[in-house]
Amino acid sequence: MARFLVVASVNADRIWTLAEKLRPGARHMRTGLATQIGGAGWYAANALRAAGHEVTLACALGEDEVGNILFGRFRGLGVDMSACTRMPRTHSYDILVDPDGERTLVFGNAARPLPSLPDRRDFDGAYVNCWVPISATASVRDGAPILVQLPLRDRTGRYPGTHVVVSRSDTDEAPRELWTRALATTGGQAEGLIVTDGPSPITVVTSGGEVSVPSGPRAPDGQITVGAGDTFAAHLLAGLSRGAATAAAEAAQAASRWLAARPAPEIIEV
Repeated sequence: MARFLVVASVNADRIWTLAEKLRPGARHMRTGLATQIGGAGWYAANALRAAGHEVTLACALGEDEVGNILFGRFRGLGVDMSACTRMPRTHSYDILVDPDGERTLVFGNAARPLPSLPDRRDFDGAYVNCWVPISATASVRDGAPILVQLPLRDRTGRYPGTHVVVSRSDTDEAPRELWTRALATTGGQAEGLIVTDGPSPITVVTSGGEVSVPSGPRAPDGQITVGAGDTFAAHLLAGLSRGAATAAAEAAQAASRWLAARPAPEIIEV
């Protein structure tokens, strides 16, 4: 069992299930609407805890009723919440899901407080999917991996890390262009870039070139894939911490198994 730090957001996600594919300017009927726990912090922490690891979550939660519910759910999972910062109101996302399972995210630009990182240096790895530039270098043991989600809007901030992950659905840049961005984002520290593409092969980019890695089995038609990327990232981090040469392939298989047996969402009722 390893000890990991997750620096990521936790939200109250409103999932809008649409009767047809999203079209600009059209009127759409929804077939479902539910509010559930979401955000990179929720899915990554769940995946690591399910694999038997210790997890400390650095996030920002509201001091409202929803934030208290989320805080309690994490504590119930055995997640260390000592690095959780509280703010007046919990953030929410609207996620539009079409019949094919494709999702569109809508969110506001309200400021979040800077997460407070633990004052310790014994973590076996860290996953940073953060809304502001932040360094987890001082929180991990020497040589431990730091997996950073490539910032999609912030092209100037520095997010020190050893590896960078990004989804093809979030960018149309070529892998080598993304590798240049990964090096800039991490201040030249990145050892590898992992580009996921749903059921298509994963591209792993290093200074030595590119290799293609098979992904896991395709998700069932219409399956909601929200959370699959952060589940993949959590397993990738665990594999990197073991020094596994097949970390990306193993993570893809684990994320596919999670999708195939996806647990019921944690519905929030207030």
